[in-house]
Amino acid sequence: MNLAELESLFYRAVRGRVHPDALNDVFVSRPERSGAAGMRVYNGAYFTRLTEALADSFPVTHRLAGEERFRTLARRYVMRFPSTAPAIERVGARFPVLLADELEEGERSLVD
Repeated sequence: MNLAELESLFYRAVRGRVHPDALNDVFVSRPERSGAAGMRVYNGAYFTRLTEALADSFPVTHRLAGEERFRTLARRYVMRFPSTAPAIERVGARFPVLLADELEEGERSLVD
């Protein structure tokens, strides 16, 4: 596996798009933790940081939606619209698009 392939695998793994068995074959496993379990640390950190960035960019939506609902929407957003910008503050550029698509009729005020 060359470096570009490894980077691609790592990025897909961080986003939860790789079967755990593939990770155990590539990333170091230890008796106390498999390669897949180690990647879950990165996966959790990835989604947590991007959710925090979205909450910082959309504080009213975050407050109105509540923590659990906002986290669910943020995860869906990150999976559907992976960031292509190098600056984390731009991660939410298409968040209103997801909100418009995902929200129930009674939640439409969150888009505004």
